[in-house]
Amino acid sequence: MDSDRLYSLLDAYKMRSINKEEQKELLQALADPAYSETVKQWISDCWDKRNLPELLSIEQSEQIYGEIREKILPGIKKNRYYTFGRVIITTAAAIVAGIIITVFWINNEHKTLEENVAEVVKVIKDVPAPDMTKARITLADGKVLYLDSLENGKLSRQKGIDIIKLDDNSLKYKGSSAIVTYNTLTNPRGSDVVSITLADGTIVSLNADSYITYPTSFNSQERKVILSGEAYFDVAKNKDVPFIVNINNKFEVKVFGTEFNINAYKDESTIRTTLVEGSVQVSQNITNSKEHSFMLYPGQQASLSDEGIFSIQNVDISESISWKDGVFNFTDMNLESIMKNLSRWYDVDVEFKNSELKKLIFGGIISRRSNISTILKFLAMTETVNFEVNGSKIIVKEFLNEQ
Repeated sequence: MDSDRLYSLLDAYKMRSINKEEQKELLQALADPAYSETVKQWISDCWDKRNLPELLSIEQSEQIYGEIREKILPGIKKNRYYTFGRVIITTAAAIVAGIIITVFWINNEHKTLEENVAEVVKVIKDVPAPDMTKARITLADGKVLYLDSLENGKLSRQKGIDIIKLDDNSLKYKGSSAIVTYNTLTNPRGSDVVSITLADGTIVSLNADSYITYPTSFNSQERKVILSGEAYFDVAKNKDVPFIVNINNKFEVKVFGTEFNINAYKDESTIRTTLVEGSVQVSQNITNSKEHSFMLYPGQQASLSDEGIFSIQNVDISESISWKDGVFNFTDMNLESIMKNLSRWYDVDVEFKNSELKKLIFGGIISRRSNISTILKFLAMTETVNFEVNGSKIIVKEFLNEQ
């Protein structure tokens, strides 16, 4: 792809006139590091056309320009490639974040940029993203291990099973035992993602405000865990012993070896299971004698609402698993759900002054390493909503033009 074609696709994305095929073509280009300088130049050209730095203080200009030019992804780990059809999702999400945030600045024509910046900056204070895990393990005897206060190495030994903290702050269970005991890994609000390797080799990534209860050693009949919140599972293959995830005794996921994501927060109205690789069996009403089971295939998502309505649909996998790779993906998401995501990650409380604001729909991709002010600023720049931050509380208000 030549630079003119890439510029054309980026312009279409900025103006929100890009179609699905063009978006796939753009994402493929963004997945190639060879195009990174062209994209940076495009961002710079957009900035220069509006003479944005002349309207901002030096400090504000450097902060915002730096966030865009550096793609707002400091320190993010490189992703694995997940290829489905022609769409490749990689660290190109970093560049997309910069593009979308540039759109927020450039496409806002209702007031001068100076007025917008002044209005937004004056009310939004800062809450940094979590830079460490606050996870804890509750052992079978009730003892609690706080990971951030423990050195790497063996943390505990239970009935022949060792719990090991690795250099990357992940956990690993090692050993075998005929005696089955249960531990619970809790990852609270405001805590970085924590990963654990269970005794069978299954790897679980646990999002903030989530917990998983699991046996320290699995028996020969089944491998069963209990989840609340959100987790990504990379299940160790064992065709003879199924791996089962129980969710609030409403929903079960049964696999033998596969990768999938489960979103099952108690404050959400829907439980969602998204399959990445392999196949899984999902079951509704598992405590009911009339159990309903369905098979799920890659690219599909099973949903169960609070009303008991079960559905399966094809989805964009990247939207469901972006959190694991350090990105917020708010594609076609209402403001209530966006604020719930921010509440869990930044450990803040949210108050809506008008419940109708919860229904506002937004779209965008941005790093989970960004300070909360960065995200709130660009939401506010759409001139549909505004925010106040009082300590650890965010107040969501209607946008009012008071200039």
